Amino acid sequence: MTVLFIAVGRVKDWTALRALNQAVLVGGAKQAGATHYRIYRNVHNASQALFLAELPNHEALQEMVEAMSAQMHALLEGGDSDDRIWEPTEFEGIG
Repeated sequence: MTVLFIAVGRVKDWTALRALNQAVLVGGAKQAGATHYRIYRNVHNASQALFLAELPNHEALQEMVEAMSAQMHALLEGGDSDDRIWEPTEFEGIG
C-alpha cells in the first residue's frame, strides 16, 4: 500500500539543504523506491520546510528515513522534525 512521508522542520541554511538535496536526498528517495519526492518552503514563514515523499510501502519508507535522516536533521534547527506517515483511505477522491 502506498504511504506518504511528511516532515516539517525549520531550516538553518537553505543553501546547504539545496546541496544536500542534490548530493544525497534525491538519490536516497529514488533508491528507496519513491514515486514522488519534493521539498516545499512555507509561503508565510520562509524558515519552515515541508519534506514530502510517496513510497510504495512502509518498508521502503523506513529504508529512506534511515538512509537520509542523519544528514537531513543536521540542517534542521534543533535537529528535529515533525515526521508523519500517511496512508490512503478508501474514500472517493480525485487523481
